[in-house]
Parts: sequence; C-alpha cells; structure tokens
Amino acid sequence: MASRRLQQREPTAAGSGRDRTGGGQACKPPNPNGPAEIHTDQNAPNYDTVPCDFCHPGKYIGGYLYTSPTSDTPVAQATVTLTPTGSSAMTAVTGPSGMFYYSGAIKAPYDVCVSKCPDTVCSGTKDHPDAQDCGVCHGQTTTKIHLP
Repeated sequence: MASRRLQQREPTAAGSGRDRTGGGQACKPPNPNGPAEIHTDQNAPNYDTVPCDFCHPGKYIGGYLYTSPTSDTPVAQATVTLTPTGSSAMTAVTGPSGMFYYSGAIKAPYDVCVSKCPDTVCSGTKDHPDAQDCGVCHGQTTTKIHLP
C-alpha cells in the first residue's frame, strides 16, 4: 500500500486553522511496542486532558492520539516523532489507549510527525514554540492530536 501524505486544515482557537502535512516523510508501519494499557477511563476518566507534568513533574511529556480532533477513538501502534530544532529526533509509540510519552525534558521549538501507514501528519516548529507538555494545548476536545 502506498503511503499518503496529508494536508489538512485544523481549527485553532482563533478559527484561522493551520496546514499540517506529511513533511516529506514516508509513513511508518504499525509498531506494537507502545506503552502498556495505563491511565484508562477505568482508572480515571480524562487523563487525556491532563498534562503528564501534573502528576509526574519533570519526568514525562506526552499525550494521546485519536482518529479526529473531536473523537474519543484512540489510534494505537502509531509512531510519534518529535524533532527539536538543532537536535536529534525522539520517537514514541502509541499504546492501546492512544497514549504516548517521552522521558525527560525536550528543547523547543520542535516539530512533530505522527505516522501509521498509510498516513503521516506533521506540524511545524511554529506550532510548538515552547516545551510545554502536549496535554497543555492538546488536552481540549477541539485540539486533540489526531491521525489522519
């Protein structure tokens, strides 16, 4: 199956939207090595709206991946690649609940690509000017991290 590079408009708070593209990257095949099923609705509903740093100060940064900006359907086995400007890329894989995380601090600005064949969606460094946890901006129902 050929990979698809997507470009879509995603609404922002101001309603202007921003372009998200595949960034010239080929899609990544499904990867079963995501985190175990933790932070599920059974344990506490709405972990997906809370930054990792809230419970784990300075230890993790991460979030949840869904099928659309307003969906509650998780995307498992996707690769999330975070690339700080001037630094090496960091990768994480989504688990069964769509959760992914990175250990330690990150440098900003950075771009992020989310990929699971046949789709790859990337944001630009202008979308991530500081090193806040993903849940700070993407913890609300209209700004969820999603693929495609």
